[in-house]
Parts: sequence; C-alpha cells; structure tokens
Amino acid sequence: MKTTKILTAAVAIIALVFTQTSCEETSLSGLFTISQAEEASFVDNLLEEVTLDVEEVVMAETTGTLKVGGINDGPRQGGGMGNGCATITREYPEGTDFPRVITIDFGDEGCASFREMMQDSVIKTGKMIVTITDLHYVAGSQRIVTFDNFRINGNLIEGTQTTTNEGENEDGFPIFTTLLENGTVTTNEGIIIERTMTRTRTMFAGSDTPRERMDDSFTIEGN
Repeated sequence: MKTTKILTAAVAIIALVFTQTSCEETSLSGLFTISQAEEASFVDNLLEEVTLDVEEVVMAETTGTLKVGGINDGPRQGGGMGNGCATITREYPEGTDFPRVITIDFGDEGCASFREMMQDSVIKTGKMIVTITDLHYVAGSQRIVTFDNFRINGNLIEGTQTTTNEGENEDGFPIFTTLLENGTVTTNEGIIIERTMTRTRTMFAGSDTPRERMDDSFTIEGN
C-alpha cells in the first residue's frame, strides 16, 4: 500500500514554484525565488534519504531482523542502503537495552544504490550514528542521528536530527516530531547551505501494525 503524505502550505509553495518554466529568478509572493526553491528541494531530498535509511535500520532493530555486520545483500525495492557493503555495529553504552547506539558505516569508498525519488544512483560514504532511547512506538522515545564525515553523492551532511514520539493526539493517532539542529550541507562545489527544520508527522494509519511499514500513512507539517 502506498504511503500517503499530505504536505503543508509551505511545501506546496515550493512545488508550485517548480511549475514555472522561466529560467529567470521569479519571486513568488516575496517568499521564494526559483533558486531558493531548487535549493530547498535539493536539501530536502538529501535529508529524506537519511530519514529513509534510519527508519529502515530502526524498523529492522524493532523486528529483530537487523544484522550486525554487512547489510543484507541486495537493495530493497525503490532504494535502500545498497548491496551489502555497509557495516552495522550496535553498542549499549550503559549496559542496558536502552539507550543503544547503531552505527551505519558506508566506508571510504562508498556504497551505491538506486533511489527512485533521487532519479539516479546514490553513493554514500562515511557514517551515520543513530542513538535509540527506546522502541520507536513507545511514547517519549527518541532517535538521535549524528554524522561522521557522511556524504551523499559527495555532498557533506552535518547536524543533529532528533525524532521524538510525542504520544497520541485526541483522535488516538501517534505524533512524531523531528528537529534538525545545526544542519549543514556542503556541496561538491563548496557551497554551504544551512538548514534548521521542525516537522510533525501524525500517523493516521498503520499504528496498529508496528512491525509493518508499508501500511503506514502520515500527515506532515512543519517548516
């Protein structure tokens, strides 16, 4: 079942900008220019790639299918972390189940995979470090992502991304907030793009099957 994402007005504005066919920097209500919208889309795609990989690892950890060492051979449909060249390690810094630290090491030479949303092959190098404070469906749990010389197609990604399970809303739907602090993308051309992000995802379907991701559906809002 396809995941549904309902975008907020701010994101919709970015999508609207892309309908312009002119090569000039045309402003839209004084909020965005074409180049700013392209920049926002570029960074969002990179950060979404990070989120998808982290969710894949967290879900595998939750279901007990995560392998320490090389990731399962063969990319999953639509992308994934590649052909088994990434290495996963798991640590328990306090000697208890939680917190646990999962390191995804793509190595210096990198791991290649194809991601449909990027419309191209994606090569990742460096490390993503994911700290999990509890199972992702437990209210109050967090997953905190940091980076160690991590690059996607050569673009260096830095910052701290924290996702928190805020519990359920009045309709009984789980709410997850994501905060990106000190987010920076340094492009291959040496351009530095700074990004701070807040995002709220409300799961309106799929919460009753925590081990199955394909039936998860969310509304997304943020800036």
